Amino acid sequence: FPSHDTHYVWSTGQSGANITTNPTTSGLYVVTGFNAYGCSRTDTVFVTVTNGSSVQINGSDSLNLCSGNAGIALQANGSVSYSWFPSSGLSATNIPNPIAQPGVTTTYKVIGTNSNGCTSTDSVTIVVNAAPTIAFAPLNGLCLNTASISLSATPSGGTFSGAGVNGNVFNPNLAGVGNHTITYTYTNPLSGCSSSMNQVIEVFPLPVIVTGK
Repeated sequence: FPSHDTHYVWSTGQSGANITTNPTTSGLYVVTGFNAYGCSRTDTVFVTVTNGSSVQINGSDSLNLCSGNAGIALQANGSVSYSWFPSSGLSATNIPNPIAQPGVTTTYKVIGTNSNGCTSTDSVTIVVNAAPTIAFAPLNGLCLNTASISLSATPSGGTFSGAGVNGNVFNPNLAGVGNHTITYTYTNPLSGCSSSMNQVIEVFPLPVIVTGK
């Protein structure tokens, strides 16, 4: 029969040789074809709707990484296979839990595929923050009986540690004779990134005085 005289009607109410549908449940579809003579014939197709993939990356959508620190372990779940991109800074791209250590702020996306071949995506941004820059004022050698001195470093708000240190004060008598390493550590309250700097201060012994009898 002439193809232009043939038309089709589907059980969905749509017409045409090809239709598009987006079912939420599995079901049977019936199509009836009519030719120019009014003759008809039906056929059926069963569409199976399977559960889609529901990949998710555990944790926040944005994670902070301090420059130079160990990478962040990402964790995706909800699928049977995974594909991450971009690959830069990732320990692997085809596992659910790669280590991310990018040099700059990067958004990673994962595509998860389930056993039915259905896919979904999720993403996470790794924000790379620079470590704070510390300036620690030089320390000169002190005699054992020298008065305590104040320690100074920037940015302010960090902590000093080491022998003879109490708060931001160094006491040579408390530290004792010898070379002592004083450490200043500062943590940026916004990024959570930390830096430390060391200074060595020497405490000199006092002279021995012998008087005659």
